[in-house]
Amino acid sequence: GNLGFSKMQSIMKSMRLGIKSFGGFKVEGVSDYKDGLDGLPPSDVIKFKLEGGSTIVIRPSGTEPKLKAYFSAASDSNEGASALTESMIESVNDLIK
Repeated sequence: GNLGFSKMQSIMKSMRLGIKSFGGFKVEGVSDYKDGLDGLPPSDVIKFKLEGGSTIVIRPSGTEPKLKAYFSAASDSNEGASALTESMIESVNDLIK
């Protein structure tokens, strides 16, 4: 409902204010698609590029009052990628509580 939508908007606004790190990894770049980017139409999507090549993409659901996060972990091993992904998930969860 309206309360869930309002909370999603508040979280997305706070994400645009300048997050410095996720899961102990420095944010090296942010791509905000709210005004359109790279030939794509405007969309409420933010992509965080982390040191080491990992990324986190966050967007609100179009049909439900929830946020969706997509993680891409760059590591030399499956174990390292799994640990990195868990760390990023925990970091995002802490930010949206």
